[in-house]
Amino acid sequence: MIRNLEGSDVDAVRKIHAASGLDYALPDLAHPLFVNKLVSEAEGRIIAAGLHRICYETFVLVNPAVQPGQKWTALRELNDALSDRAYWQGLDMTHASVPSIGFDKRLRQLGWSPDREGWRLWSRETHAIGR
Repeated sequence: MIRNLEGSDVDAVRKIHAASGLDYALPDLAHPLFVNKLVSEAEGRIIAAGLHRICYETFVLVNPAVQPGQKWTALRELNDALSDRAYWQGLDMTHASVPSIGFDKRLRQLGWSPDREGWRLWSRETHAIGR
């Protein structure tokens, strides 16, 4: 059975997280950016939890015809402006899907970091059940 996570479920979710062996901190489940918090329950036991945290996906389009210095200036300015705007809109994280084009050094200079070594960002389109 799928249902909303309740306060009484948090301890069970913490135990599942600890037992998973994954080396990341369990996020604050009370954080307002977690807008969907569901658990799968069977025979009164939490089997799994699923969470949705609001996060922006960042897209940047750069004119290939301009000089490298202009591109770099534009990227720095956009990076700061987008980060500032997201922060003031209440978001604490943004993501970007970047192909392997040798841009890692510049991304690090802009304050970006790979999500996790050996992990890949995956995407899925949403749908309404029964459509």
